[in-house]
Amino acid sequence: MSKNKKLKIISILVFTFFLILLLFAHSIYTSVTVTPKLKKLKNKNIIFITIDGLNSEIIEKYRFRNIDNLKDRGIYFKNCYTTSVQLLPSYLSIFTSLYPFQHKINDQLAGKIESPLYFLKMLKKEDYKSSAFISSVFLSSVFGLNKGYDFYYDKFNIEKQGKIKNLFMESNKITPQVINWLQSHYADKFFIWINYSDLISTKTLPYKPEFNEFIKRYKVILERIDNSIGKIINFLKEEKLDEDTIIIITSPYGLSLKDKIYSAEMDIGAIRVPFIMDIPAIKIFRKKKISQKVSSMDILPTVLNFVLNNNIYKSEKIEGKDLLKTIIFNKTVRNYLLSEYYFPTLHFNGAFQLSLIYYDYQYLKGQSRELINLRRNTRMNVQASSKIIHKLDKIIKKIYSKKNLGKKIKISKMSYEIIKIFEEINYLPPMKNKKIRYSDKNLIEKYLLARKYFNKKLYLRAINELKSNKKSLKYIETVFLYAQIMDRLDQPEKAMELLERLVLDFPSNKLLLDKLTEYYIKYNNNERGISFLESLEKKAEIKAPILSNLGNIYMNINDLNRAEKYYKAVLEYDPYSPEEFLKLGIINFSKGKYNSAKDWILKAINLRKRIKNGYFYLGYLSEKEKEYKKALSYYKIELSNFPNNPELFYRLAFSYEAIAQPMKAIYYLKEYIKLNKDDYLGYFKLAKLYFLLKINLQETIPLILHSIQLCKNTKKLPSIYYLLSDIYKYWGDLKKSKYYHKLGKKIEKFGLTKSPII
Repeated sequence: MSKNKKLKIISILVFTFFLILLLFAHSIYTSVTVTPKLKKLKNKNIIFITIDGLNSEIIEKYRFRNIDNLKDRGIYFKNCYTTSVQLLPSYLSIFTSLYPFQHKINDQLAGKIESPLYFLKMLKKEDYKSSAFISSVFLSSVFGLNKGYDFYYDKFNIEKQGKIKNLFMESNKITPQVINWLQSHYADKFFIWINYSDLISTKTLPYKPEFNEFIKRYKVILERIDNSIGKIINFLKEEKLDEDTIIIITSPYGLSLKDKIYSAEMDIGAIRVPFIMDIPAIKIFRKKKISQKVSSMDILPTVLNFVLNNNIYKSEKIEGKDLLKTIIFNKTVRNYLLSEYYFPTLHFNGAFQLSLIYYDYQYLKGQSRELINLRRNTRMNVQASSKIIHKLDKIIKKIYSKKNLGKKIKISKMSYEIIKIFEEINYLPPMKNKKIRYSDKNLIEKYLLARKYFNKKLYLRAINELKSNKKSLKYIETVFLYAQIMDRLDQPEKAMELLERLVLDFPSNKLLLDKLTEYYIKYNNNERGISFLESLEKKAEIKAPILSNLGNIYMNINDLNRAEKYYKAVLEYDPYSPEEFLKLGIINFSKGKYNSAKDWILKAINLRKRIKNGYFYLGYLSEKEKEYKKALSYYKIELSNFPNNPELFYRLAFSYEAIAQPMKAIYYLKEYIKLNKDDYLGYFKLAKLYFLLKINLQETIPLILHSIQLCKNTKKLPSIYYLLSDIYKYWGDLKKSKYYHKLGKKIEKFGLTKSPII
């Protein structure tokens, strides 16, 4: 062997030896510096803050003072994933360190816990005082989540005669309760769970939000939560507890940044959740950004190891991992992450879909299969990727072979009384004779097939699919589709009857209410609509969508004062509703109160830049003030946002004519006629411009004759006949010119008794 080769081997061995020594030294350093400091923490207090619907992308893109301070100075796990996109199953996975299929709470009403959770039992042994402050009714003590806590704050009056005043409590109402409790227990070791649900509250986010508006409203609401977190941090500093308290912030799932914001899709935006952990007393845990993938199941095992100096694997069979090695050595503890979504057993017999994240792949498995390349953000061909999918199926099979881990957790079925309570807040379909109305196994398939026939206008086939199982007609999507079919088949009474029955079961569903109101207006059943909605408003918990639709009906019958009253009532429940601001602006515009109208419309646009008709009415207001260039600028913004509004093209033509640009006016009039072929005014105005400019004169008479045929308002006819008279005079046909001029005068003086001969 040559000397060079020997030197290479020796240098490699020496390098390897020093590398091992370095890692060993780092391990020794950790055990020498970190572990003693953990033991010296005076109280090892834990504040566990969960923010329902908190999206990782939002807190990474925008600044929130207190959340950012904790994220920047502590440990931020960039790639933490939840085990479920449903509220209760996800929380149970956090608190049990088990998958939903193991802890058996698969959906919101799958059962309730009978015994305290493992981490509370362990803290109790160490003399911890425990409390929870809950802002969502869906985490109420009726689910057994209060087991083991010394104090559980969930003031929803949920067990008093089955009535619930509020589904959610705002963060500014929860935080004072937290501080009150801390003032009595600051000398104790404590564990506090604080739940903020402002982001998913029906009162704070709009019903049909556009993306930009959603982001704006989301930021405003999250800033309110951030201020509440700041108050708690300030209290800790004042009582000199900040150095002895670990603060964790996470979420059960994120609100997906898609069109369907409240959907339970298994996309990355919903599955990836923030995980921030601040351990201020130890410098080695400062300013850490962890990119390794971890699970929300890992949070409590990691925290308990910090405060108890005890690896809980020895006493509990759990799926959660201790992340200490990940934090210090960047060691990966998970190659894959599983998330589950179970359709409620009460609805669809517990069918489920799952997501498996494996390195740069996301595998979605349920009724169909999808494979997504996360790095490229593209869907892959399933057949071409069969080898990868086969490997992922093996991993899933391996995970589901661990079912017996959750034996220690006792689960009991939800009682009829609890289900009845949740029925009253529209969480479930109606009940009859103490039995829930189950669907058949093929409900989804039948519905999708019926939808397909509906889109192809094969209505009778669609009805056959819906009627093939009578029970399927008891569910919202199916009945909604059936009502639309009845409307298409000219049976509006049947359509309204179906929707009314459905709305009685789901009175806060805005989609149903909007469609029902549309039918009332379309078929001139305004009195019936007012009577039904007013009776519904007295019973419903969530009143805003009902009041809004009452306003729409009164607007349709031109009772502007009552419409205004109802729209203002909506703002008492939803003070940031751009739709209501715009409607109030239109009402003031109709009343001639242009300054008030402008104020309301600007409020609407400030909340939602792309609100339909917002810039249109700003343009119309400018037109009234004879500021035509300003009007055109507003109209063009509206045109870029909503290009299919025929009235917009007419107003553009009017404004261009007013600033002496008739050729552009002609262009927009032609576009107006394409979209609104039944309005006489477009043809009349176009003919008038042709005549004034002395162009396309051969087209003027056919345009005017067509305009006369379409004109239903006899008061408008004289001006059309006068124009026709002028055109014939220009052509030199004085006889016809005099005839049409006299006819115009006659109609103007005596009205129209019979159709004129043209």
